Amino acid sequence: MKKYSCTLRLLLVVVGVVLCHHINVVSAAGNDKDEDDLSRVEFLPGFNGRLPFELFTGYIGVSENEEVQLFYYFIKSESNPKEDPLILWLSGGPGCSSLTAFMYELGPLEFKVEEYNGSLPTLLLAPHSMSKVANVLFLDQPANTGFSYATTPNAARFTDLEACNHVYDFLQKGYILGNPVTFPAQKNYSIPFAHGMGLVSSELYKSIAENCKEEFEFEEMDGVKNDLCSQELKVFKQMISGINPEHVLEPVCESQFILLNSGGVKFFNKGTTRSLSEKKLNMQWCRGKYHDLSTYWANDISVQEALHVRKGSIEQWLRCRSIIFPSAYTVTTRDSRQYHANLSRRGYASLIFR
Repeated sequence: MKKYSCTLRLLLVVVGVVLCHHINVVSAAGNDKDEDDLSRVEFLPGFNGRLPFELFTGYIGVSENEEVQLFYYFIKSESNPKEDPLILWLSGGPGCSSLTAFMYELGPLEFKVEEYNGSLPTLLLAPHSMSKVANVLFLDQPANTGFSYATTPNAARFTDLEACNHVYDFLQKGYILGNPVTFPAQKNYSIPFAHGMGLVSSELYKSIAENCKEEFEFEEMDGVKNDLCSQELKVFKQMISGINPEHVLEPVCESQFILLNSGGVKFFNKGTTRSLSEKKLNMQWCRGKYHDLSTYWANDISVQEALHVRKGSIEQWLRCRSIIFPSAYTVTTRDSRQYHANLSRRGYASLIFR
């Protein structure tokens, strides 16, 4: 099958790739029982007792001379792993670890929401895990995302196509795109979306549609030649300024961890800079603060040992590593609609949602 150019940069938040073939066990080493035992995880720090599902973790070498080592979490289906489908889950960014999906979206574990007191965050069973009905493979990609790493400086720099080819062999049957960016002008659709969600009035929406025509892109707002359009867009921005763009029903709040281009982490609280070693986190529920628990958990030495993370392969685990884009990631494809259309014509099933 011909390899098609695609872009992980444009699939910003989540790409889930559903594979049709059935599997027994997926691991970096294959199906050898002894090697599988080396990748098996039976206990995880923070969880009380043995894991009630089968978890495997490890590395898969890709690219020339396997200079890119991609870290994965594989969970066998809790129903019928031989017959159930395999789901490959890739998080976007680029540079965001798939541990986010594992712990917050569709995996079998989740963090207990409570005030952080300095001890290891507590893990609980998630009631609606995708592993109830499917084998799930979470992959940290591209290189230097999560626990993945590159062994040479050149391997740590890549384009859309190169990053995509690292996971191409997983693409078999169909795909699901969650909140993807497929072409630059699609930001225009945030306005009809806001209207459809009841966030702005019909009067304002009709006025924007009448005065702005095709010009209402936020990034180009200052350059809009139509004065009426510019005024309407400013009103629109004011109307949605207190709304969480990632989830309109959740409060607006920032994570306490600010990711720096240096690859380090600063902990901000009321203007003071703090470090990971400080043991206080106010857990009034907020998605950003909830994510902070994963930073404490994944940087714990006992957790990394349990997950078979190679010692010294990364300096520090970050949920999203901002240094990857744009310094190490080159965008070569800004409009991916032609690829979706081509896959559709070839009979690939897809579900694209926001």
